[in-house]
Amino acid sequence: MKPTVFILLVITILFSCVKERKQLPFHPKSIAELTANMEGDIKRLSKLRLSFGIAFSKALEDIEFRDYVYSLSKENTDSFFNEIVFALHKDDK
Repeated sequence: MKPTVFILLVITILFSCVKERKQLPFHPKSIAELTANMEGDIKRLSKLRLSFGIAFSKALEDIEFRDYVYSLSKENTDSFFNEIVFALHKDDK
């Protein structure tokens, strides 16, 4: 088979397999909406975890904090990230 025919065949197959991507609508929800169906202690803990996640993501905008988290998660390892137990580092500056 000639190389140009082979290349055209491969390109045709690749383009025929591509589906049209639909953009899904994004509907942000508040913490109250996310935890509305929960009860008791699970609801309280879920609210705390979600609030911590929001605060942490906003704090990552600061370059110094981002570098601190990166260096903390890479302690004693070269190839992967460690889990950070934030309760142990709550008094760090």
